[in-house]
Amino acid sequence: MQKIKLLSVITLVMLSCQISYGQNKPPLTHDVYDEWKSLQNVSLSNDGKWLHFVISPQEGDNLLEVKQSNGTTSYKVERATNVNFTSDNNHVVFIIKPPTAMVRELKLKKTKADDMPKDSLGILNLRTGEIVKKARVKSYRLPRKSGGWLAYQTE
Repeated sequence: MQKIKLLSVITLVMLSCQISYGQNKPPLTHDVYDEWKSLQNVSLSNDGKWLHFVISPQEGDNLLEVKQSNGTTSYKVERATNVNFTSDNNHVVFIIKPPTAMVRELKLKKTKADDMPKDSLGILNLRTGEIVKKARVKSYRLPRKSGGWLAYQTE
């Protein structure tokens, strides 16, 4: 009989804890979706010493993070997309988009396409952390096997 009373007391305590814990959580509404972020474009360098990934919010600008596998060095670049390591593992190449808020504002003002901000090319040197940028770039290509070359198309 005592075991039954003890079990019922334990059950009541557990239920009350769950109910009180559930009441402290904020409600899940459609406004919360905009705060969710996704991980995209995850890649490991050929030598396995570097990792890159893009953190992408539902609405807003991306964040590229390039990390050394042993955790000693990390680089962050805002608004980066289309990210790739060079075959020699010395550089990361990416496209830098204009700020989302600026583009949206200009579109609402019905700005002409020629006057809209253009994408840029970014090249991150993994040894020094220096970023070289080239304005008004549409796209780029890297060779598959040999390093040292980069082809890009400008506006």
